Amino acid sequence: MNKTYTQSNTYFRTYRVVQNLIGFRVLLLFLLLFPSFVKAETPILERKVSLSFTDRRLPDALIELSRAANFYFSYNSTILNGDKKVSIASKNETVRAVLRRLVGEGFQFKEKGNFLIIQKLKTNERLIGGYISDKKTGQGVADATIYDKKTLKSTTTDSFGYYEIVSRQPIQELSVAKFDYTDTIFQVKSLENTPPQYLDVSLLPTQTTAPKKSSIKISIDVETGQAIAKKVRDATTRFTERTLLENFDLQNFVEHYSNGFRRVDALNVKSALRRQFQWSLTPYVGNNGGLSGAIENDIALNLTVGYSKGTRILEVAGVGNINRGNMTGIQLASTFNIVGGRMSGIQVTSLLNRSSVLSGTQVSGLTNSTDSILRDALQIAALNNHASKGCGGIQISSVVNKTARGQTGSQVSALVNVADTVKCQIGLINRAQHLRGLQIGLINVSDSVSGVVLGLLNVVKKGYNTVEFALFDGQFTRFAYKTGTKSFYTNYVAAVKTDKSTTLNSVFSPTTSVWSLGMGVGGGVHLTRSLRLTTDITAESMNIGQITEGVFRSRLFRVAPALDLKISTHIAFALGGHWSAYTADKTRLGIVAVDDFQKKIVPLSAKTLGDYWTWWGWSVGIRFF
Repeated sequence: MNKTYTQSNTYFRTYRVVQNLIGFRVLLLFLLLFPSFVKAETPILERKVSLSFTDRRLPDALIELSRAANFYFSYNSTILNGDKKVSIASKNETVRAVLRRLVGEGFQFKEKGNFLIIQKLKTNERLIGGYISDKKTGQGVADATIYDKKTLKSTTTDSFGYYEIVSRQPIQELSVAKFDYTDTIFQVKSLENTPPQYLDVSLLPTQTTAPKKSSIKISIDVETGQAIAKKVRDATTRFTERTLLENFDLQNFVEHYSNGFRRVDALNVKSALRRQFQWSLTPYVGNNGGLSGAIENDIALNLTVGYSKGTRILEVAGVGNINRGNMTGIQLASTFNIVGGRMSGIQVTSLLNRSSVLSGTQVSGLTNSTDSILRDALQIAALNNHASKGCGGIQISSVVNKTARGQTGSQVSALVNVADTVKCQIGLINRAQHLRGLQIGLINVSDSVSGVVLGLLNVVKKGYNTVEFALFDGQFTRFAYKTGTKSFYTNYVAAVKTDKSTTLNSVFSPTTSVWSLGMGVGGGVHLTRSLRLTTDITAESMNIGQITEGVFRSRLFRVAPALDLKISTHIAFALGGHWSAYTADKTRLGIVAVDDFQKKIVPLSAKTLGDYWTWWGWSVGIRFF
């Protein structure tokens, strides 16, 4: 057994003795207060030491180094020359720097707990390492991404800004990317027959640099090792990401899941990395590795959840697809598809489709969601379609369509449609702030309308809203409420007539009132500033006495043109004529009742036309706006 493991065993024996003597709690307090253990908070390779010795055997030198920095070595003794004599005089240097001088090149150091493992690089492996720092402050930049665009080999700096890449493939240049810093590219020597290279790079914060569409290229002179920096054109813009899963509507799921697999590399890398094919088991477990969130793929096949910057042709997943950027082509998944940029292809899933900007088609068994729906977009869902902002597009669902703001092209739903500005809504209940076309539904509500509203109950808050009291033929007093636009509105009417004449063989009381309820449509045009020509078309159910006597059995149809003379801002007089047609169902009312209806409703000047009585009449009324 080599001395490394002897040191380790001695440590654990001492630990047990102390634990038995003073107890576990006292030991914990001791560990917290004893100054030497403060060093454990610092990574082994970054701990500072001061050493000085001459012609010391390498194994003994390593033991002295480990004691000075309070850690333990672990290595195979055959990889080091135990007879090698080393000398060193260092003052306040890092363990990493001292170790390089002691063991030489061709080794890699890895930390595990308080142990430092020495590994020998294979014959065809070369190491590139160094520190990434902030040029303004000089501090190390943590979580910066260093990668090779060709091989997609990548790594991330530690808390001190140190990086290390070991590769068997030739690497000619590396890119450094960090969110809020300018992208930097540096060249390296050929990896063939060269020792490890340690290259330090300083990054410029974006706030202090030139335009965003430029970056710095640093060329390392092979002979002198000097860095030569120059600006190079970078076609990409700064990518500010709102994490895709943070847009997911199931907030609790998002907070737990998105933080579980999201890596900083996806945020750092702004340049477009492209690959023809991706396969993956889970995010980052596939041929794109740690750069998955920064790579656009032509075709991607994902066993569970696929994660990438974008897709251009086809993406298929057993569970879900997540694209941080844009997606074109076809996206298929059993559970969800999420696109953080523009989705201009087709998304098909059973649960959820989510995109930032939609200009393609979303088909889901449950719900579709997008921040912006464009003119050429289509959402089809069994339950719900939602767009935060509309710029056109079509929404079709069996339950709810909703666009919070902006303009929607068309909404078709079996239940509810809700939109800010919309051209067409067809559903049971329609709600729009601004209607710019057609609304068809049982209940239609809008703030303003420039179009046509068809429904049983139509409410236009800022449109044409008029209450009218009128006298028809000197007998019927009629109330009407008109809502919509001046050119087209819905008309709700109610009329009453008290008839005191005696009717022989009548089934009704001589004083029984005749009344009606109905609705219709109307519109008008301005002849002058204060004079309008309006025309109303209505259908009314005529009744005598109890409501059940004539409902849907006695009907009056009326076309009533009139001149509307406005005498103030809110009042107008109306004078006009009308053509009326009345019919009654003899089989359901009975011949005697039909005769009574006819005598109480139809004037003597009426003419018969088949089963209808028709006549011309007049009306006069007052309208309030």
